Amino acid sequence: MELTKNQIQEIENYIEVNNVDYLDLKIELLDHIVSDIEYKMNKGFSFESALQLTKQKWSKHFRSSSSIFLGLQFSTSKVVLKKAVKEFRSFYVLYIISCILPFVIFRNVLVDFTENTISYVNSFLKISTFLALLYFVYIIFKVSFSKEKTTYSFILKTQYLGISLLFVSQFFTSYFDNLGKINIAFICFSCAGFATTYTCHHFYKKHLLEIAKNKKRLCL
Repeated sequence: MELTKNQIQEIENYIEVNNVDYLDLKIELLDHIVSDIEYKMNKGFSFESALQLTKQKWSKHFRSSSSIFLGLQFSTSKVVLKKAVKEFRSFYVLYIISCILPFVIFRNVLVDFTENTISYVNSFLKISTFLALLYFVYIIFKVSFSKEKTTYSFILKTQYLGISLLFVSQFFTSYFDNLGKINIAFICFSCAGFATTYTCHHFYKKHLLEIAKNKKRLCL
C-alpha cells in the first residue's frame, strides 16, 4: 500500500523534528521509514498505528550521542553519528601515522643540512603551511555560511580545531634549531596539520557532492 503525499510529508516532518536535517540521510531515512510503515499497513494496521509503531522503533536512533572518534564534545543524533564515525574512522589512522611516522624517520635518520638546504626546506614548509592554512580557512568559511547540512559538514566541524596545528607551525615555530638540526616536534606538528587539511578537503568535496545530488533530485 503506497502512502499519500500528505502522509509522506508527515514522515518528513518527523525526521526533521528529530534534528536529522542532513541531505544525505533524509532521503535514506525516509525510504526506510516509509517501507516500515507500508509493510505494517499491508498487515492491516492503519497509517496512524503504523506510524506510532515505527516511531517507537526509530526513537533510539534519534537519541543524542557522541563518540571519542570525533570528540565527545560534539553530539548529534545516533543515526548521524553512526555514519559519521564510519566515514571518519580511516582518517583517525591517518592522523596517528602523520604524527608518528615523521618522529620515527627523523629520530633514527640523522641528516646534516647545509645552510642553503636549511633555508630552502624552511621556506618550502612555511609556504606549504601558509597555503594549507588559507585553504583550511576557506573551507571553514564556506561550510559555516552554507544553509545545507550533510553528515560531512558535521564531520568537518569536528575537525576545525586542527587549524591550530597549521597556525602554530606557521607563526610560532622554526623547523631547525640554532645548530641546524631539524626540530622533530614541529615537523610532526606540520604533518598533522597537513593531514587535517587533507581530511577536511576530502569531506568538503563529499559535502559539495551531496548538495549537487540534492539539487538534481529537486529538478527532477
